[in-house]
Amino acid sequence: MSLINDALKRAKASQRNEQDSPTPPLQFRPVDPGQKTPKPFPWFLVICIGAALVIGLFLLKQFGSKQPPLKVEAKAVRPAGNTSTNEPTPVAASTKAVLPPAPKPTTFQPRTQDVVAAIAPAPAQIAPPPLKLQGVFYSPTRPSAMIGGKTVFVGDKVGEFRITAIGRDSATLISATQTNVLTFEE
Repeated sequence: MSLINDALKRAKASQRNEQDSPTPPLQFRPVDPGQKTPKPFPWFLVICIGAALVIGLFLLKQFGSKQPPLKVEAKAVRPAGNTSTNEPTPVAASTKAVLPPAPKPTTFQPRTQDVVAAIAPAPAQIAPPPLKLQGVFYSPTRPSAMIGGKTVFVGDKVGEFRITAIGRDSATLISATQTNVLTFEE
């Protein structure tokens, strides 16, 4: 026990000595004249070279293509009644306007939908497919069931029915006029 007490006394004494001795202030040394400051990266030069390359490629594509330019020729239009002469008539001198031929009248053709509606019988009321229980995901807190390809929970609506209860192997649906209990079919 005395060894521990001696060690504690020595530790306290060393802490007092460290607290009593002031730390010397920090001194910065001057910069050596041989040190060089790093130069910034020449971004401006890189951007100028890139722009020159893009402009050069554009000019090369424009003037270096081997395809001849498209030739456009203008021809004078002759009136329909003046076919006997072989002399070209200037366009500006022609006072008679040439119109395209008028379209021929066509007979009335009914729309395809009207024809189909007249031929086909009126659509009867299509009954919704019967509801079928396809699966149950039972959980005491929030059970769910798969009915007609949709996952439903208690309170959801399927068609005109509302889901009121889901058990381990059944689901109860209620509408305004009937109650339906769905079970697994084999």
